[in-house]
Amino acid sequence: MRQPARRVPCRKRHQRRTCLLLATVAVTTRAPALVPRGAQLPAACRRQLRGGARAVPQGKGLYELDAGASLATPGADRAADWRAVGDHRDDAAFDQDRLLEYIFARPWDIAQRAVSTLSVAFGIWWAWRNRDNELAEQGTKPVLNTSLRRKGPATASGDALRQGLQKMGVFFVKIGQTAAQRPDIVGDEVAEELKGLQEQSTPFSDAVALRVIAEELNYKGPLAPGVIHEGCEDPQGEPLLKELNPKYVASASLGQVYRGRMHNGREVALKVQRPGVREVLGLDWAVATMASRAYQALIGSPNDYGQVVDTVARGVRMELDYHNEAANAEEFASRHAFLPFVSSPGSVPELMGPVGTSRVLALDWYPSRAPKELSTAERRLMVEMAVEACVVQLLVTGFVHADPHEGNLRLGDDGRVVFLDFGLMDRVDFGIMENCAAGVRQVLKKDWLELSKTFQEVRFTPTPMLRNMAYGKSRKPKYEPCSLEEFAEAV
Repeated sequence: MRQPARRVPCRKRHQRRTCLLLATVAVTTRAPALVPRGAQLPAACRRQLRGGARAVPQGKGLYELDAGASLATPGADRAADWRAVGDHRDDAAFDQDRLLEYIFARPWDIAQRAVSTLSVAFGIWWAWRNRDNELAEQGTKPVLNTSLRRKGPATASGDALRQGLQKMGVFFVKIGQTAAQRPDIVGDEVAEELKGLQEQSTPFSDAVALRVIAEELNYKGPLAPGVIHEGCEDPQGEPLLKELNPKYVASASLGQVYRGRMHNGREVALKVQRPGVREVLGLDWAVATMASRAYQALIGSPNDYGQVVDTVARGVRMELDYHNEAANAEEFASRHAFLPFVSSPGSVPELMGPVGTSRVLALDWYPSRAPKELSTAERRLMVEMAVEACVVQLLVTGFVHADPHEGNLRLGDDGRVVFLDFGLMDRVDFGIMENCAAGVRQVLKKDWLELSKTFQEVRFTPTPMLRNMAYGKSRKPKYEPCSLEEFAEAV
């Protein structure tokens, strides 16, 4: 088990983080780090700052460009070569160019899934059609909210939207969670309601979860003293674990977590995959792709909704690969070990199933508290550490936690911010890092024209820029090209 580092006094922790961020600026901007006059930094930090780029960790093969001056970050080859194993036997699945081939191979399954999905979608539309009247009766207005949590008043149409997506299945829940952060695509009202999907998830049966653990580990005896799963062949046999809480401690869209203790005293968290997710994923991808193409053609939008569907599909498939998540957890710990205020649980491979198909993920149980359990001062400290850690991920290591909502962040008992859930990670190449650093400078200088160019460099915005001429007049967008100067003025 990865042992937590000795807790550093608050002032020294702050000094080290200040030193780290100053060094980060020096590295990413290729400029000397500026230390405030009179600042008292630890000697190690002063040595790092004097060394300029040496503030970046120099592990084996880290931060070296290849012979072709590629800007790919270390470890990118593992992500590029990743291929889902065992989740579907048909190579045509998840390939937009072979969509029809996939559909014609299983027309009855597709038809059944499409009918059930569209019937739920119709129910959502029926509840949403009187949205304006509903808000008027409540005397409320649409809420512009930049938080990851939903803050608007409860509405029947919003409840129908979230419950409908949950009935459709995990894939559509994930699409909804993704769309919640894209009001530019789905609109402010829909995005606000979709944020509620982060806060609620229907748990599945504990008995089913315990049976999955036994099946994945091919264990015939009890899982722990007094914890006997359905179909246990040897109830009197030696228990797998010393202790196991048969009731889940956390539930999410793809699985739920159980707490246990091994015979050697090591505490573990067992994440059990939600049953049936893999079996319908390909069908849901096909239905969602057809629906997105029809919707795009109907409203004449330049947005490629099929890319959103593909992105969600790849993300879900990667999250279902628990051995990939375990490898991500180990890589995250290795790449960010130089941050004294960041930690994460290590993996426990002996309690996981076969590579590529395992439905159980085993990690160390990290003693910590959720944000809602913290005082205001502790929450502020945790947020500061998490923000600084995310900045380092984006500008230094290039290995980014792609889902850092409050359910995946905790304050460890050792005083460090603990990152959880590494199923969805992203990699940022050095070119993007440079442009992000440039964007920070441009915001500080209020150079909006250069910032607009940077947006295009990192593909935040299209080239050429587009302006919705029907904004505020019609729900059907009408896009026309606009100049960078017009966009910069709007920014």
